[in-house]
Amino acid sequence: MGSSLVRRANVADIPELLRLRVVMFDAMGIDAANPEWTITTIRILERDLESSAIVGAVVDRDEGRGLCATGLLHVQETLGSPPFPKGLRGHISSVAVDLEWRKRGLGESILQYLLGEARHLGLERVDLNATPDGERIYRRLGFHEPLSGVDLRLDL
Repeated sequence: MGSSLVRRANVADIPELLRLRVVMFDAMGIDAANPEWTITTIRILERDLESSAIVGAVVDRDEGRGLCATGLLHVQETLGSPPFPKGLRGHISSVAVDLEWRKRGLGESILQYLLGEARHLGLERVDLNATPDGERIYRRLGFHEPLSGVDLRLDL
């Protein structure tokens, strides 16, 4: 399976993007039962897939019934800095492959597509949060720990 199977997501894909996001949450051991997140996610995807603030990458099932792999690139404009003067960065999320479609290179194809889009858009940096299952692929593609500072987060 190659990257030629990957296509750009559109608003018609939102139900499957949500379904595969649950697959991702399950793999992370996160309970996705609270429906509030789906309402917010649908609203944001409807708005941002159209404006290209989010670029989605998907692979259709062979039999044409839904998707088997997804990933999202969130495009962010922040203040510039010496190492990133344009202030353009991205965050990759929601990389998920249905269980029966794994070990075929689809996750890596999704990532390659999203990284190509990031380069095309002139992004200077792309971040992601890796699961242990995906870490090997991400490192092979050049992802690494921050070179300085400490990544911290405060959940409000």
